[in-house]
Amino acid sequence: MTEDSIGRISISFPNKSEWFTGRLVKPTGSSQQFSLCGFDTRTERFDFGSNKQMNWDRLNEVNNNHQNISESDYKVLVQKAISACKGSIEKVVLSRSFDIEVDTIDIENWLDRLRTEFPNALVYCLQTKFHGCWIGATPEVLVKKTGDNLETMSLAGTKWGDEPFSEKEYIEQGVVTESILSDLDLSTKVAGSPKIVEFGNIRHLQTNIAWKSNDSLAEVSEMLHPTPAICGFPKADAKQFILSNEGYNRELYTGYLQFEGFSEIDYSFVNLRCMQLFRDRVRIYVGGGINALSDPETEWIETEKKLGAITKALKIEY
Repeated sequence: MTEDSIGRISISFPNKSEWFTGRLVKPTGSSQQFSLCGFDTRTERFDFGSNKQMNWDRLNEVNNNHQNISESDYKVLVQKAISACKGSIEKVVLSRSFDIEVDTIDIENWLDRLRTEFPNALVYCLQTKFHGCWIGATPEVLVKKTGDNLETMSLAGTKWGDEPFSEKEYIEQGVVTESILSDLDLSTKVAGSPKIVEFGNIRHLQTNIAWKSNDSLAEVSEMLHPTPAICGFPKADAKQFILSNEGYNRELYTGYLQFEGFSEIDYSFVNLRCMQLFRDRVRIYVGGGINALSDPETEWIETEKKLGAITKALKIEY
């Protein structure tokens, strides 16, 4: 990276073929701005400087303290969350990270594969001095802003193929919708009906929410984050459960990526379906929503399938 460069990024917006690639520098008032926020960190803001010929820097060494959680330990954690959801918590979102050793990391090829496999997702690769290198294809819009028109989505519940959604998923999705409306002080009239959306071979329940406001994209993003889709409800209780029990640092996973000035639409995306790149391995992050009707075996299988969706797209064996 150059002396004034804090990082670099390459991005392709949903249902677009165009790529924006460039340096990230300290904010000076550029027309194109990028912000990022981790699950439990403050928002960081950058200016974007276009540079289509940019190369990625050498990847960091892996942190040897990381250990993949076992199936049995994850199921114990899920059962603990289920018990909490029979008390004061309605929903908590658990996650795990999984390291896979790889012989070759080909960022440009992987970006092309993700763009092809997940056409309606934000596809990106981000590298900074402070966070290392991340790549992902996230389907979830945190906020979309065009003038004073704002949109967000309630996305929850996961199924594969033609598998039907159960009461558990509809309850989970309803909790997310109600919490978003409450955080934004909006009427239920601005929310649509739940619909089924597909991302590759994964299906979710989604409710679109649209309203008018003079609030900035940054203000709305910070009001919503972390949403019940990646944290739980009530937000404070669910977040404390995660920080006390999950056993690892999510870092940028389930944070958000925000883009202003790249088109007539400004966006914030929740950072899902992502992984961190190291010199000899990748660290993939996956999770799922837990409520009182959850089953530990089913929740483990869901994370395995989400892990498989990424590894299959990139042809990574594990």
